[in-house]
Amino acid sequence: GTNLIYEVADRDGAGDEVQIDSSLMDRMVQAVSKRVNPAGTKEIVVRRVGERRIEIILPGADQAVVEQIKQQITGLGSLEFAILANRTDHGPLIRQALASPARKVQIGEIESQWMPIAPGRDERGREIPSTEFRDDSDIVTRQIKGRPKGFEEILIVFEPPDRRVTGHFLKQAYPTTNNRGGPCVGFRFDVTGGYRFFNLTSKNAPRQDGTKRRLAVVLNGDVQTAPSINSPISSQGIIESDRFTLKEVEAYVAILNAGALPAPLKDAPISEFTISPTLGHDVQSKGRLALIVSSIVVVVFMAVYYRFAGLIANIALLMNMLFIVSAMVYVKAAFTLPGLAGLVLSAGMALDANVLIYERMREELNRGASLRMAIHNGFDKAFVAIFDSNITTLITALILYLIGTEQVKGFAVSLFIGLVVNLYTAVYCSRLFFNILERSRILKKVHFMNLIGTTNFDFVSKQNLAIAASTVLIVVGLAAFFARGTTNYDIDFTGGTSVTMQFEQRQETDTVRSTLEQAFGTKNITVEELSPSAKVPAGTFFRFRLANESDTMLPTSEIESRVNAAFPGLLVRRTMQVGPLEEIRAAASEPETDAPADEFAGGRRVLLSFADAQGETAEIAPSTLSGLIQRELAKIPGSGESTGGKYGRTESLFALEGRAGSGLLVSGAKSRTYSEISMKAAPAIADADLQAALQNIATSMSNSPVFDEITSFESSVANETKLSALLASVASLVAIVAYVWFRF
Repeated sequence: GTNLIYEVADRDGAGDEVQIDSSLMDRMVQAVSKRVNPAGTKEIVVRRVGERRIEIILPGADQAVVEQIKQQITGLGSLEFAILANRTDHGPLIRQALASPARKVQIGEIESQWMPIAPGRDERGREIPSTEFRDDSDIVTRQIKGRPKGFEEILIVFEPPDRRVTGHFLKQAYPTTNNRGGPCVGFRFDVTGGYRFFNLTSKNAPRQDGTKRRLAVVLNGDVQTAPSINSPISSQGIIESDRFTLKEVEAYVAILNAGALPAPLKDAPISEFTISPTLGHDVQSKGRLALIVSSIVVVVFMAVYYRFAGLIANIALLMNMLFIVSAMVYVKAAFTLPGLAGLVLSAGMALDANVLIYERMREELNRGASLRMAIHNGFDKAFVAIFDSNITTLITALILYLIGTEQVKGFAVSLFIGLVVNLYTAVYCSRLFFNILERSRILKKVHFMNLIGTTNFDFVSKQNLAIAASTVLIVVGLAAFFARGTTNYDIDFTGGTSVTMQFEQRQETDTVRSTLEQAFGTKNITVEELSPSAKVPAGTFFRFRLANESDTMLPTSEIESRVNAAFPGLLVRRTMQVGPLEEIRAAASEPETDAPADEFAGGRRVLLSFADAQGETAEIAPSTLSGLIQRELAKIPGSGESTGGKYGRTESLFALEGRAGSGLLVSGAKSRTYSEISMKAAPAIADADLQAALQNIATSMSNSPVFDEITSFESSVANETKLSALLASVASLVAIVAYVWFRF
C-alpha cells in the first residue's frame, strides 16, 4: 500500500494567507475523505498529522491508483448554486435545449447547460441512476450519451458571471433542523456570497400559486441535489426537503464543505511511502520469524540454565505475551513492524526480571537459607531493581508515544503494555507459582547452572582507568560523528527518496551503486540487497536511498526515469496480453424490462493476461487496471462542444472480474491481485477505441519497470523528524535523571 502526507498551502487561490486552525483542518480531513472515498466503502484512512498536514493511507493500491487519487486529493473541487430550468419560467429555453445536441444553450442573457445528475450507490457500492428528479414534470432531463440507460443529465440555468453563486463564497455548511424538527442543511456565506445568494433566491422565490422553484447544488460538475426554495436566503439559511434523512443531510454537509474548502493543498505530497504486497508480506514474515526465533532462544536458555525455575519463568513469559496481544487487540492498536520489535523487547525484559530474582535466590541459597526463605528474599530484594528499571523504560516509552511518529508509536504502545504486564507476570505470577509448589511440598529444592564461579576482582580500584578509557571513546566517537556530517543520517533525517527495484539477472551490489552514482552525479547513495522471498533469486532485488543535498528534491518520476535509463532492459517489467473481443449477448430468456438484465449486453468481453518479461505469471490489482483503463479512455477526444472527452465519466462503462491468480483465494476486505482479468465493456465504447486503449496500456507496461517500493521525504519533514528525535532523546534523559534523583 501507500502512505501520503500532504501539507496545506500557505496561500489560497486568491493569494490570501491561509489561517490554520483545528476547525479548518477538520474540514480538510472531511473533504479529502469525500474525494478519495465518496461511497465510504474503501479501506482508506484520512487523518490529521501535526498542525497543517494530512495523512492518507491507501492499502493494497499501487502506482496507477495512487496517481489517480493524488489528482482527486489536490483538486479544490467546484461548487455552485443555480436554478433548475422549469417549464413554467423557461419554456422556450427548454424547447431549444431539447432540440439541440449541444450541452450549452443561450437565449438572450439567459445561459443554460446540461449537467450530469450525480448517480446513487447500491448496497454493493456500484453506481446506479438517481431517481430524485423522475417525478417532477416541471423540469427536464435527458439520457447521457455513452452511459447505461437511466443515467441522465438535467438542464440548469446560470446567472451571469458577475452574479453567480459559487463555493468560493461559502464559509461553512452544517447539519441542523427545520421548524418541524426535520433534518436539513444549514450554511453560511461571506458578505459577497450572501448578497449574491439573496438576489438569486429572491428572484426565484415561491410563485403566488404556491409552486416552488428548485435550487441545484452542483459539485464537481454533477448535480448532487435540488431542494425547493421556500424563501429568500442571504448570508445563512437552510436547505430542506421532505425526503431528507439525517444520513443524507450529513452527506450533503460533507459535499458542501468539500466544495467550500478555502485552503488548497500543495500539489505534491511532502512524504510518500509505497510498499508492494511482496515486500509487505516479507516484512510481516520476517517480523514473525524474529519474534519466534528470539522467543525460542530465550525459552531454551531459561529452561537449560535455570532448570525447573526456568520453566516457571517461561510460563510467566507465555502469560506476558498473551496479555500483551489481548491488550493491543482491545485498544485496537495496529501490529506494525516497530510494534513487533517492542513485543520482542518486552519478552526480553520479562525474562530479565526473572533472572534478577533467580540470582538473588542463588545468593540466599549459597548463604544456607531454606528454600522458602530464599524464595521470599529473592523476590523481595529483586523487586526494587525490577520496579526501577521498568519505570525508567516506561518513561521512555511514554515520551516516544507523545513525541514520536506513527511508526514509533506502535513500538511505544507494545513496549508500554509489555512493561506494565511484566510487573504482574514476572513478579506476582512467578512468586505465586513458587509459593504453591513449595508449600505443597512438590518443590523441595531448586538447581541452577553456574557458568561463572566466585569472582574476586576489585573493580573500584580501576575506576581511574575506566574513566580515562570512557573519555577517550566519547571524544573519538564525537569526532567521528561530526567528521561524517550528514552521512550520519538516513533519508528519514535528511530528506530524500528510497526506491526498491528488481533485476532480470543477478547483479553485484558495487556495480549497482556505481551505476546509480553516475546516473545521479552524487556519492550520497546507499544500496542494499534484499531477499523478499525464496522465489526471488539472490542478487536481483535491491533498495537504494538517495539523500537530499539541498532543500529541493527530485520528483519521483524523474528518479524513476533516471533509474530506467541507467539500467536499460535490465529491470523487471510486466506485460499484458489482450485477448480477442467477444460480443456479450443478452439472455434470451429474460423478459423485457426498462433496463436490460445485463447492462453490458451488446458490448464486448475481453480476457487480459499478465506475465513478467520471462513469461512467468504476474499479477495486478483490478483497481490498478481500472485506473489505467479510465486514464486511456479519458484521453480519447470528443466531438462538438464536449469538454469531458468522448466518453465523459468512464468508470461505469466497464467492469473487471478476476479469473485466475491469488486473489481468488483471498477472503474479507484484503486487497486482491489476479493473473487473468475478464473485462466487460458497454456497447457505448467503440471497438477501435477499446482496442487502442488496451494496446496503449500493454505498451506502457512493457516499457516501464516495476518499482515495488517508493518512499520520499521532503527536507522539511526530515528536519522535523530529526528535531522530534532529538527532543525525545533529551526529554527521556531529563525524565530518567529526574526520577533517579527523586528515587535515590
